[in-house]
Amino acid sequence: MTEKPASSPVKHGHKTLTDTNQQKPTIKPRKDLEGGPAASSQAKPDGKNGSAKAAGLEFKVADLSLAEWGRKEIMLAEQEMPGLMAVREEYAKRQPLKGLKVVGSLHMTIQTAVLIETLSALGAVVRWCSCNIFSTQDHAAAAAVVGPKGTVEKPAGVPVFAWKGETLDEYWWCTERALDFGDGSGRDPV
Repeated sequence: MTEKPASSPVKHGHKTLTDTNQQKPTIKPRKDLEGGPAASSQAKPDGKNGSAKAAGLEFKVADLSLAEWGRKEIMLAEQEMPGLMAVREEYAKRQPLKGLKVVGSLHMTIQTAVLIETLSALGAVVRWCSCNIFSTQDHAAAAAVVGPKGTVEKPAGVPVFAWKGETLDEYWWCTERALDFGDGSGRDPV
């Protein structure tokens, strides 16, 4: 059996404390996505990605044309989330969250889209951003913006500010946009 040399920075597949000399990644703004903290506080359409204030719905996602794929996956996920779907079915008519302003910052995945649509179905006014710059599923974000009754041309879902690969500045911009309901009142504590 051969042993690793003592100078090896890896021991049994784990990094050691001596590996802190690694170069840190630099954060560069992405040129293909407009908006961000240097831009106006409103997402601007740039012709490539899905960002706009369409039909009164403000949002910024990577590609709104991914919504159809996202919708199919949401429909599959709803079958795997019977508890949440039971809550939606039982309480949607009563609207127990009517008017409640909810801001979410959670991984923007298909399962999160089911949660977002459930909160909306229960009457909440929802705005969303991702809690992680790399975890967003772009098709889920697009589907949440379009919503179950909207189209790419006329989105009718919720404002989502998330795309995979956000820079740190873009992440904070998205968070600020999610927190801004436009009337200065902010979200309701839940």
